[in-house]
Amino acid sequence: MSIRSFLTVVAAAGMFSAFAQTSTSTTANTRSYTFPPVSLGASQTAELDVVNAAANSSTTNASCSVTLSILGATDNSLLTSGSTPTALTTGQIASLKVTGTGTPVRAVVTITPATTTPRPPCSLEFSFQTYDTAGGAIHVFLNGADQGAALPIGR
Repeated sequence: MSIRSFLTVVAAAGMFSAFAQTSTSTTANTRSYTFPPVSLGASQTAELDVVNAAANSSTTNASCSVTLSILGATDNSLLTSGSTPTALTTGQIASLKVTGTGTPVRAVVTITPATTTPRPPCSLEFSFQTYDTAGGAIHVFLNGADQGAALPIGR
């Protein structure tokens, strides 16, 4: 059998198995975006903000499931958004704030992709900043985005 014939058979088998599937869900694989540590003085506040910037599709409303965490110097959780992921719809923002630890802190955004098919649109943008608690002057600003939050893990 030539390579071309072999590849044709493999492609046909793959297409058949794709049409034969009846499942409407996939396994959810979480992934995390971790901001680098920043020092947080006693008179400062650290804030983590996340927004779902995805637009609704013609058939599915946008939705992202996220868990937000701010961790201390020994990886201890100073604050978390909860044990259940928060669902963010189009334009919805979730935030966490922790004030004055006097130690380094870092923020983590954990994304849990939807298990339904089709997967809802999800496009996260996030920022982590520290600022003076009393005056509001920003000292550190870090930003990031996860444009493929609704895609399978391992891309």
